[in-house]
Amino acid sequence: VAVAMRHTTVPIPADALECFERRKYEDAYQCLIPFAKADRDLPPPEIIMAHLFRKNGANTPSTKWLERAVASWPNDPEAYILLAEIGLESGEVTAAQLLLEKGEKLLASFDGGARRREALRLSTLSALASVAKFRRDWPTVEAHLRKVLKRKPADSSAWARLAEALFKQNRPIESLAVLKKQKAVDKGALAPEASLGRFYQEFGDMRNAEIWMDRAVTVAPNDLRTRLAVGDWALRMHRFSRASAEVTEALRIDPSAFEAIVWRGVVALFEADYGVAEQFLARAEKIQPNSTGVTINLSIARLGQVDDSKHRDALVGAIHGLVLTSNSPEALITYMRALCKVGRKTEAQRVLDVLKRRRHSLDASAASYLEGCAEPGGPGDPGDWPLENEGIRLKVFSLK
Repeated sequence: VAVAMRHTTVPIPADALECFERRKYEDAYQCLIPFAKADRDLPPPEIIMAHLFRKNGANTPSTKWLERAVASWPNDPEAYILLAEIGLESGEVTAAQLLLEKGEKLLASFDGGARRREALRLSTLSALASVAKFRRDWPTVEAHLRKVLKRKPADSSAWARLAEALFKQNRPIESLAVLKKQKAVDKGALAPEASLGRFYQEFGDMRNAEIWMDRAVTVAPNDLRTRLAVGDWALRMHRFSRASAEVTEALRIDPSAFEAIVWRGVVALFEADYGVAEQFLARAEKIQPNSTGVTINLSIARLGQVDDSKHRDALVGAIHGLVLTSNSPEALITYMRALCKVGRKTEAQRVLDVLKRRRHSLDASAASYLEGCAEPGGPGDPGDWPLENEGIRLKVFSLK
């Protein structure tokens, strides 16, 4: 098993990995001490432990190991930079900025390996650009990303972020030119015209969004990602026939593409063609049985049909969705609907009560849905609500 550091992928020693997997974390740390000491391009063992926890999606223990790193290696900038990145993920922008400034100061005199120093400089610039984006300081975002690209011109993500920063400064022509540079270094990137169309869509300029989406399919008619992006745009505009046409083209390009199969099912859901939706989403589930969006949307497709056996299958899928999402609002709403459909009204009521107690943590679409939910079994029973009115399906599964 290997863990991605900033500049390389590091194979973890077997003894350290075994201890880590057995939750003997101090023993794993002791195994990493000689390993880290043997290579100047590796971070201290505390930071390697933090990366291991990050790889497993555990930010809290990662933070604890980073605090240990600060205490043991106060002149090593990486702990500060990684703490800042974790803070940015949870919206702690001011704290992240202060940590990055500390890390940047330490980098000036840091004597670690050359590859690691360069990777840390790039990470710091990228994170500072993220801080500036939170503040909507687009000229500063631009300045940081240009420094990144001067050091790493093949960074596709940095080109895309720079294009956004330019667009936000009302410089769409320059933005398009930058998107073309991204495409030149990354053949798998979205067609520049489609990316610009998304920028216009997010800005609320639907006329220009449509112009650029149309140009995208003209320029790249056989590009799978472009067809899916245009289909996504059409779906969000409630132009279902256009969305269906784009997804059909995507399937023509690659009939086995997971994303295209899923989107064909999602478009069918919006068209209330639940049988077709089930057909494609069931295919997708066989490819990725633990995909949250596929699992929940497949249950929704089955709930829309009249066959009672479909409702029982939907309930099984809804329970699986609860497990996959740790009881997310979307999964709970789908579970509540399935319980209603199979006649388990009392249990549905309990789920509805839970959702209403969590109302303050729900997004606007889920909260709006709950406003219209009557008591299970009464008038307006949520188990009988039209599926197309839920308003949360796009949030459940997004290909962005």
